[in-house]
Amino acid sequence: MKQEIQVLKFFKDVKLTRRQEQKVRKIDTAGDQVKYISTLIGTRISDLKVNVDTRRDFEAYKEGMSNMGIQKFINHDFFGGYSDRLAPPANIPVGEALGVEIEFFIHKDDVKKFNKRLALRKLKDNVKITTDSSLNNGSLGSTYRGYEIRLVDNVNTLKVLEKVCKSLESIRTEINETCGLHVHFDHRQTDYNGALKNGERVAKAVKGLRHMLPKSRREGATYCGGTISTRDGRSSFVNLDCFNRQQTIEIRAHGGSVDFTKISNWIKINKVIIDDTRETPELNTIESVIEYYNFGDELDSYMRERAENFA
Repeated sequence: MKQEIQVLKFFKDVKLTRRQEQKVRKIDTAGDQVKYISTLIGTRISDLKVNVDTRRDFEAYKEGMSNMGIQKFINHDFFGGYSDRLAPPANIPVGEALGVEIEFFIHKDDVKKFNKRLALRKLKDNVKITTDSSLNNGSLGSTYRGYEIRLVDNVNTLKVLEKVCKSLESIRTEINETCGLHVHFDHRQTDYNGALKNGERVAKAVKGLRHMLPKSRREGATYCGGTISTRDGRSSFVNLDCFNRQQTIEIRAHGGSVDFTKISNWIKINKVIIDDTRETPELNTIESVIEYYNFGDELDSYMRERAENFA
């Protein structure tokens, strides 16, 4: 017996007879084992379903697959079939797509439950779930794992975002200061200079908007401490470094949240600023931002309340 079949624990619905297992054990490498297993069960390698629930499992999976010589397995669709790359669906007009990245912690026993809920809500084409090594669970301990949800939605409806947040309501989730919320606004309708102009407009309101955020998301924060990044990195409130790859403007500063009202309000506030066409002065207080833009009474009250909470 040359090697245990370590790779089998990563694959769903792969059942081998004892004789088949004996043949697989005689194969030296994990990569060749998987190739042989795929021939035994008559299923292509790319169609094998992977069962990975935690960051530790994923690291073990990558280590086991790295010798295969088939690099696409490293980025395999291991969370129940959700797409590795999210593109705006055809039914979302150019300029109206929205990308949202939600960082949070989920109890390790609730991961499968959450994925099942997303599947029931038919969100396969709009949602991707991945582990996030930048998150530090700290006092939460090993029972909570750091994840990131990436979703694509219509900025004018936010129906996908609302369904995702509803799916999280009865799941054990936690947020700490290492979690963030990143929002990508579609700019496929313009060139880099047009996106830059809109990004600079938001940048002039950054000092005012930071009053709505906790201290961990203000100036000097690791991943959003700057005001605007253009072509030299992304660790700022406003990121345009992503434009050449994704044709979006990214707003990175909000703290982590799985609350639909908080997330949707943040989206609406930034959309108002991006859509405004006036030359914008520097807006250094929350009141100056409110007075300059027409957010409406509901958002005005929300912004003031947030600023008071974090004063």
